[in-house]
Amino acid sequence: FHIVIEAEQPDRFVDPEILGHVDSFETWLEAQPEIGSSTSLLDYLKLIHRVFRDDDPAFETIPPRPALSKQLLLLGGSRDLVDYVDANYSNLNIHVRTRAVDSENLRDLIERIELRLGELPAELHSKITGSTVLLAGAVDDVAGGQVQSLSLAFAFIFAILAVLFMSFRIGAAALIPNALPVAVYFGLIGFGGLPLDTTTGLLACIVLG
Repeated sequence: FHIVIEAEQPDRFVDPEILGHVDSFETWLEAQPEIGSSTSLLDYLKLIHRVFRDDDPAFETIPPRPALSKQLLLLGGSRDLVDYVDANYSNLNIHVRTRAVDSENLRDLIERIELRLGELPAELHSKITGSTVLLAGAVDDVAGGQVQSLSLAFAFIFAILAVLFMSFRIGAAALIPNALPVAVYFGLIGFGGLPLDTTTGLLACIVLG
């Protein structure tokens, strides 16, 4: 997924102070157990700074002046830089690879990242996006929608049975054989540790039918 950080003014992402805040955030990010790696403008900038200093590892750091950062990126940057920063150095993109595979773990990770992003300077605004995040949100929506749709379906079934038999008690009793297969189905999913995704979630409708 991607973490996009936007500044209110241009050239903020060549400012060593702002880059220092981003660097601290990336260090924290890569320390999280669910994170495999992250790549950003800082990785390029530090490497170019080191190369132009006779490949001395001591200079694999953020350049001390904005003008120097811009010169280094101009001389040593590649076309890949457009994936990480815009031409005005006001929008930064961090590519993140994660080990989180289910929506619950990913949601917990994103909540932690958002809390940490809140510690950045107030002039920086951030958002987390990408296909992984959107897919996890869609799966959560499907799971939540299943609870609502099945509850509504059971309510309609109960109402029809109660009217048909002219008895709330008989309607409630007749609802049991309708609810039992659905309960067993979701129970087996939970007991077997199977993931609740778009396929397994929507099968409940078939079970109810």
